[in-house]
Amino acid sequence: MNSAIAQQLYESTLAMLALSGPVLVVAALIGFLMALFQAATQIQDQTLPQILKMFVIAAIVVLGGAGLAGPMVRFTENLFINFPRMVG
Repeated sequence: MNSAIAQQLYESTLAMLALSGPVLVVAALIGFLMALFQAATQIQDQTLPQILKMFVIAAIVVLGGAGLAGPMVRFTENLFINFPRMVG
């Protein structure tokens, strides 16, 4: 495999993790806390954790979307700028 391709794959993976990592961590934390709450109160409604996760994830995307998408935007710009060098 070409070194430039491997470098681009590595950078794309890091950009994807920077974009999705915080959202996934918060969703997992919300799910865990809701599971503890449901176990303590014996409420077994499956819609509570899903609705709460949807609202929290939407809030994270609305409030911090620009900051989360920054690494992906920089990677894409770098990819388009360096594309002629990579294929040539």
